[in-house]
Amino acid sequence: MEIAAYYPPVEIKKVETILKQFDTVLVPALSQRVDIKDYAWKLAQNAVMFYVHEKEKVLGHCAVYMNNQSCTYISSIAVMPEVQGKGIGRILWECVEKEACIRGISKIKLEVYGKNITAVRFYQEQGCRVICKKENWLTMIKDLIYML
Repeated sequence: MEIAAYYPPVEIKKVETILKQFDTVLVPALSQRVDIKDYAWKLAQNAVMFYVHEKEKVLGHCAVYMNNQSCTYISSIAVMPEVQGKGIGRILWECVEKEACIRGISKIKLEVYGKNITAVRFYQEQGCRVICKKENWLTMIKDLIYML
């Protein structure tokens, strides 16, 4: 298993391909919420992308905006169903925390579909807490303690 990090700008086609692979892994499906092509463009221009892969197969990905000094924002994080529960989500989370700490960012923020109990539980296990509930979505945040 290998971890790769890509910094903006990233090749748009690569991001779009990954997003399509993970479309139905996300709850609700990404294509039900956004135009994947437009979203890929935005991520490619502005987000740090982390991938966990084995040979040519991407097992997990995370797209995170780190352009705000006080708070980083996870826009997308997903792990393929066949490898869920094997620590890949935790690896991605650690990549985000490490990069945020290097940049001096003190918080990680994200939004999660409230009925996606598995994801909510995962974020709570990483130290996130709910700060806002709006319709079916939860905004969660984690305060980072620098360990560098």
